[in-house]
Amino acid sequence: MRKYRRKVLPLNMCLTNSQIVQYLADGYTIPEIAKETGMKITAIEKRIFVIKKTSISSTAANLVANFFRKKIIE
Repeated sequence: MRKYRRKVLPLNMCLTNSQIVQYLADGYTIPEIAKETGMKITAIEKRIFVIKKTSISSTAANLVANFFRKKIIE
């Protein structure tokens, strides 16, 4: 059985939830966020999906509005 090494991302590659939502609020699309940060598109889509589930938001626009309302992003 092969052993797989886990790739370690540099610290600047790890985005917080608020940073991802801030990118969405600034008008970036998911492919643009991926290009800007060096992350995979599917990883960003999954993070947005999880953020929407945890904050009980149905759409990305609703997610951004909730973060604005709670003053998590500007």
